[in-house]
Amino acid sequence: MKWRQSIIYLVVLLLAGGYFYYFEVVKKSEKEAAERESKRVLSFQAGSVKKLEITSAADKTIRIEKDGNWKITEPIEADGDKLTLEGIVASASNLMMMREIAPSPPDLAPFGLTEPLLKVRVLAEERWHELLFGENNPTGEGRYAKIATKPNVFLVAETNFNAINKNLKDVRKKDLFAFQLEDVTGLEIAWAGGKAFSVASADEGRTWKSPAAPDVPIKPSKVSNVLEQIRWLKATAFLENRPDNLASHGLDPAVVTVGLKLRDERTVSLKLGAVDEVKRQVAAVGSELPAVVQVSAGILQDIPKDVKGLEDRSLVSIDWDAVKQLKWRKGDAAGHFVRLDKNKWGVKQDDGQPREFKDSWRAGSLLWDFRDTEFESRTESPGPMPEKPWGRVELLDDARVMAVISWDKPAAPVDGLVPVRVEKDGAAKEVKIKLDGLQRIEDDLDHIVKAEQAKPAP
Repeated sequence: MKWRQSIIYLVVLLLAGGYFYYFEVVKKSEKEAAERESKRVLSFQAGSVKKLEITSAADKTIRIEKDGNWKITEPIEADGDKLTLEGIVASASNLMMMREIAPSPPDLAPFGLTEPLLKVRVLAEERWHELLFGENNPTGEGRYAKIATKPNVFLVAETNFNAINKNLKDVRKKDLFAFQLEDVTGLEIAWAGGKAFSVASADEGRTWKSPAAPDVPIKPSKVSNVLEQIRWLKATAFLENRPDNLASHGLDPAVVTVGLKLRDERTVSLKLGAVDEVKRQVAAVGSELPAVVQVSAGILQDIPKDVKGLEDRSLVSIDWDAVKQLKWRKGDAAGHFVRLDKNKWGVKQDDGQPREFKDSWRAGSLLWDFRDTEFESRTESPGPMPEKPWGRVELLDDARVMAVISWDKPAAPVDGLVPVRVEKDGAAKEVKIKLDGLQRIEDDLDHIVKAEQAKPAP
């Protein structure tokens, strides 16, 4: 009999649990969903939008169509900004009513809806949806709005209004280019009054060569930086809706012209004008955005004047990820680091066993500063290497010495440059680097010494 009672209890428990789940979870969720849906202003799916119209009190009506890509058709013909337009559509489709203000007011003027500040029309699912926005309510809590075909006035959040209230510049495509960085196989730069120069790559940007200066080693990261600055260039203002009147904007001739050759034999180009010193902007025209625009003047600083601006002037060129040991000395202090894993270093002790260095990032910072330091000039006739220099760093892989960098105690040079000696693959050279670059390296070593002195006693 006991097992029968147990089954009955189990059935009752299951029924009670099912009742609770249905009414407290399922029905509650359905009720909350219904309440949310009842506050939804417009009923359409963002992905179904084919046309969009935005009319504000300050601007002409902007008409946009979507046929794969967004296209502005009025008041000008131009490509639309995908991210901005999808944001407008998403905000409109998800717009929620904060609360109803009046079910059928006899006069819309008190709400600023007789002549709306903003009118938005959306063609979705073969039907037009029209939304009107008026003034803020007295408390600034939200903004009055109504659907054109319905009598009631309601309140929406100001943030939702701001997400939809966009002008022509906002919705217009501002990216000058759309090429992929890995597709670039050639870069040519021509400054006004200077000689054009170029570099090319046959291995997806891993290495670059200058056809006119094959002996100049090119640093791939420098080329990548130029390409990235161009690729992500954005218009801050539109000067002409078409690429006309270039001369009046200082673009014919241009201050600098940049040409890119792409893998599929396409080419893209960029022309930049002189700096507007007040606005810190320059006029620009790119082959992938048919308009004369303004861009940040900083782009001119990122484009080198000659091939030397792309030269690999690294203090030492090695595979930095392959560095497994780092022996260093500065003055009377010395140490020996051993890489334990990618971002962890150990201090090698007298017994040969490494002890984990708690401030491993300091060893990484030292390597980074060496990798980031570039020389300014070479010493034509370097003197002999001192037996015991003031500073010395030896870089090794598992057993082989990859490079040795040494220097004398830095003084305050007249030209701001200090000599550094580099030994690699049996050859030695002396170069000059900026004093502040060497000071960063010495600061790294000082911090390492302090971190070692502060370690707890065993």
